[in-house]
Amino acid sequence: MALQDRAIDAADIFFAVSRLWRDRLKEDRGIEAAVVGNGVDTNRFSPAWSGEQVALRDRLQLGSGPIFLSVGGIEARKNTLGILEAFRQVRAIRPDAQLVIAGGASLLDHGDYQEEFRSCLSCLGRDAAAVHITGQIADADMPSLYRLADALVFPSLKEGFGLVVLEAMASGIPVVTSSIAPFTEYLGPGDAIWCDPHHPVSIAEGMALALVAPIREQIIPRGLEVAARHGWHQTATAHLARYHTLLEADHA
Repeated sequence: MALQDRAIDAADIFFAVSRLWRDRLKEDRGIEAAVVGNGVDTNRFSPAWSGEQVALRDRLQLGSGPIFLSVGGIEARKNTLGILEAFRQVRAIRPDAQLVIAGGASLLDHGDYQEEFRSCLSCLGRDAAAVHITGQIADADMPSLYRLADALVFPSLKEGFGLVVLEAMASGIPVVTSSIAPFTEYLGPGDAIWCDPHHPVSIAEGMALALVAPIREQIIPRGLEVAARHGWHQTATAHLARYHTLLEADHA
């Protein structure tokens, strides 16, 4: 936190990935930041299928049923307990469903929350075997992991932007996410399957809807359009005006 504060205090110009955090900087520090969003590499993250996905499926020992993917590990702001309870409900109607929880590298200590998660997982009985906790995933495997999934489940309680939403959409899978900012800033009503992150039944409903063919046929193309609007070129261009301002100040 000290390093973060020093980085902010020593900066000459400021950018924010969302209006939510732009407003937070203004309220907490009196800082004016430009909103630039986030970017996704749509060449790397795409719906293209290859043998790499098959190899990753085998390595993770995944079955043939639908795969719900959660990215970010097990921590409170990712709402992993809510996801687990929602998955338990989904298994009642799709007993072949699988949940993959990927990632989890963090500088913070989430031990207590993770212990609570393990306790809840043990209560699932036989369904617990359908929950795959991968830990950190090699960056090179992430495109394949998205393509393996039938949907991204991302009902976060707090995010700065949620870059994995763009990565999943660029990969051609539906996204179930929280109907809160910052997601509501860059996603329209039909771009994602919205849920109330505080209610697992709402998350479960979103997960079930993500498997319905007519809904997938509508929402996947919308997601690809969203990702295309957030390519790295557009995001980089959004920085230029502030950079020019800084250069002009140096030459004044």
